[in-house]
Amino acid sequence: AISLDGTRETHNYIRRVPRSFDRVLEGFRVLREMGVYTAAVTSVSKRNLSELPEIYEILSVAGVKSWQIQLIIGEGRMRSNEDMPQPADLEGIARFMVAKRRTCSMNIYPGDNIGFFTSLERELRNSPWRGCFAGILSIGIEANGNIKGCLSQCPEFMENNPFVEGNIRKKSLREIWENPDGFSYNRKFHLGKVKGFCRTCKHVKECRCGCTATAYAIHGTKYENSYCIYQCVYNRNRGVPVPTYTPR
Repeated sequence: AISLDGTRETHNYIRRVPRSFDRVLEGFRVLREMGVYTAAVTSVSKRNLSELPEIYEILSVAGVKSWQIQLIIGEGRMRSNEDMPQPADLEGIARFMVAKRRTCSMNIYPGDNIGFFTSLERELRNSPWRGCFAGILSIGIEANGNIKGCLSQCPEFMENNPFVEGNIRKKSLREIWENPDGFSYNRKFHLGKVKGFCRTCKHVKECRCGCTATAYAIHGTKYENSYCIYQCVYNRNRGVPVPTYTPR
């Protein structure tokens, strides 16, 4: 897959490389001519949210077969960036995806930080949401050899990173994976630690607070996640303010 994060001007601004957009399209062309199945990934922020229809048209013309749309995560410098989307933006993104999935042949699907448990979910995903599977079904290896359940988790190379389970240069992958205390945030998810809206949510046992990386980036814990369509709809229907994110 190749990342495409907007129209030419927007994509080049985000990537800070003048010809990045053109190089992406050239990459799709070369792969298509070689008979390689092509896919795209778009990380949605305030800057490119309104461009999703245009991005779809660009990818269609490029012959892209699959398109993953994911929410940008409030990690690193994004924590203080005004382009960080709000929880309320999730529903519109999901509705756009569902509408396209109904009418186009491109395989459009969400990243694990867009959802969950609303009437949209049946058409948004190919299978029901069952919580984050980092460290259960997936694993990631960083450039320095660090092992995580998901490469989106707390990307900073800092001491005592809570998601680093070991380093492949020091231990075997099997040893890290089979550690009975490893990946405990998912393998030993503790309902008693759940906070905020998630604590009283009827879906918490299945959802396990959604995307771990997003939850930790926003709240500093796996056990609370305000980036949730169900929470936004639930609050709105009861006249309760929808959660918001303030850059910090």
